[in-house]
Amino acid sequence: MSDNSNANKKTVLITRTLENKGLLNELKEKFNVIEGSDDKYLTREELKERVKNVHGLIAWHNDKIDSEIIDLSDNLEIIANFGAGYNLIDVDYASKKNIVVTNTPTVLNETVSELAMGLMLAVARKIPQAHIFTKENKMIETYQSGVHPNLFHGTSLFNKTLGIIGMGGIGQKIAAKALAFNMKIIYYNRKPLSDEIESSLGNAKYCSTVDEIVKNSDFLLLACPLTAETHHLIDKQQLLDMKKGSILINIARGPVVNESALVETLRDENSNLQAAALDVYENEPVISEELLSLDNVVFTPHIGSATSACRSTMFTLCVNNVIKVFNQEIPITPVNFDQINNNNNNND
Repeated sequence: MSDNSNANKKTVLITRTLENKGLLNELKEKFNVIEGSDDKYLTREELKERVKNVHGLIAWHNDKIDSEIIDLSDNLEIIANFGAGYNLIDVDYASKKNIVVTNTPTVLNETVSELAMGLMLAVARKIPQAHIFTKENKMIETYQSGVHPNLFHGTSLFNKTLGIIGMGGIGQKIAAKALAFNMKIIYYNRKPLSDEIESSLGNAKYCSTVDEIVKNSDFLLLACPLTAETHHLIDKQQLLDMKKGSILINIARGPVVNESALVETLRDENSNLQAAALDVYENEPVISEELLSLDNVVFTPHIGSATSACRSTMFTLCVNNVIKVFNQEIPITPVNFDQINNNNNNND
């Protein structure tokens, strides 16, 4: 009886096991579940082996779901991306095969914006360097030598200009939090926000070009999706044009910044760019030794949404999207529903 019951169930692959065991057990009651590891990412070969013939795929944000992976399962109905950004999924190819792609926007806005503010404070006030210094018990030496008042002079956020590239949900949450520091908000986006939203964000000012926002930001924060248009949006020239003493924060996607140009600029003592804080990297998870060697960069390992509550909510959204699609209902956060409908209409 049990074998027949399982044979009639649809199969879902979750590439990374998560903390929400209660929801995972509920999922197992409805479907056959193939789990990844809870302490490491699946290798490409492991992913290729486990994805065969599954009906649903809940993919971690760094899983590359291209045409090769998609073609390994003729049963695939949905790719539920565990994250807001879905640049590693071949959405066009999935759409051609009538495979729904979903993501987890909105539910992570507060959590990611908190990390953005944390990175901004950490890099501006040199908190990681001060932490290491204090942990190594060097305070007594500085008090005895009389140079203590000159330690770790940083940059204040108060009254500074924060430029945000990508003023979606996350960008707007960051702007709202920055108002507590009396920061002036300027932003670059595909289109301006409404007057009402701009007013609520301290009369945020729209910049019509990347050059404009780069040249006028004390803190330049990247919160945009990675697309063909935003790849290397911040390149060598933009880094050279930044305001004197400015700081770059990237919580978007690594390739939005030309990393080699960033290293070169940060190494130059005469550069206008003072420092950077990064949660994402161009060749993630590999980070160049040249970048890691810099003392004026704060690093975090892509942890924008990394709180238990946020990750649990994201997982719940992924599961609910899978269930919706299996029930032939419209998912909660579809990425390519219009694309699939257009393809089907063109084929009629």
